[in-house]
Amino acid sequence: MIEPIVSREQVRYTGRFDFSQPEGPQFAWSGSSIAISFKGTEVRALLKPVQSGMADNWVNIVIDDQEPVPVKIDKENSYLLALNLANEVHTVEIFKRTEPMVGELQFMGFELPEGAELLEPPSRHEHKIEIIGDSITAGYGNEAASIEDGFQASQENHYLAYGPIAARSLNAELIALAWSGKGMYQNYGGVRDIQMPELYRRTLPSRSESSWDFHSRVPDVVVINLGTNDFSVDTIDPSQYVAEYKRFVEFIRTNYPDAHLFCTIGPMNRKPAEFIEGIVSELNRAGDERIYFYEFPPQNVEKNGVGGDWHPSLKTHAIMAELLAAEIKNKLGW
Repeated sequence: MIEPIVSREQVRYTGRFDFSQPEGPQFAWSGSSIAISFKGTEVRALLKPVQSGMADNWVNIVIDDQEPVPVKIDKENSYLLALNLANEVHTVEIFKRTEPMVGELQFMGFELPEGAELLEPPSRHEHKIEIIGDSITAGYGNEAASIEDGFQASQENHYLAYGPIAARSLNAELIALAWSGKGMYQNYGGVRDIQMPELYRRTLPSRSESSWDFHSRVPDVVVINLGTNDFSVDTIDPSQYVAEYKRFVEFIRTNYPDAHLFCTIGPMNRKPAEFIEGIVSELNRAGDERIYFYEFPPQNVEKNGVGGDWHPSLKTHAIMAELLAAEIKNKLGW
């Protein structure tokens, strides 16, 4: 085997990675992606769980942009990603399909056999999108067999959530920041411990000391989809939600002054819509012409099915992706 391949000059990393460990980077957010190009017949990767929140972390392996293959990462191991390929040029991508509450992973390198040839890493996409959300954005239960399944990590496939589908259709790089149950002002059930505006600041969201460098990869578009959990209880004071939302937008604007912001909601809970629309209208009047409101239509359970715990089905995610991509194209001309 060739020495494990891990350097940033040889590997394309997409998403938030902590490179402080000499063995290799750690990552947690959904959709974190690691890719190389090579000429050869097989490829392996060294991976291990770091924080085993639920000891059930999953990635998708994508070879040459073909159908993803799910792999469970439950121990430190050299995982076989592909075997008996034609001896020609290939790309391989490791895509984290589960969200950070399931736990962190560490990547210690791709392994290629003797005789294989490492090539320049896959090129980056022209556009860059960042999406911030909760369980809907993470893809909670989108592969569930039953509405009563509850959360099962093996049934959460972020690759087929609306954000990644929309990004692929727009030829855009995506950084997703999503955690089930989290809100803008308060979390599901009215709990106020750590909300998304705080987690958003972190590279590894379970670690308070892990700060993200917002200048490292500046997006063209930021999509915010937060409020479903805030309004999961009727006791919420909407003014608190509005105030926190404005603070969060201001924080994003400070870091990304030229980005286009899409403030969205839906399709499970539409109660926040009027407040988000009001915030966007106020900011438009104040001179911010690069912030927009978009409300996803409610999910049609009878027609399109439903995922675990009433979350969007694969079909609903596909519909949401088409709508979001169309909205971005309409506003930006992509």
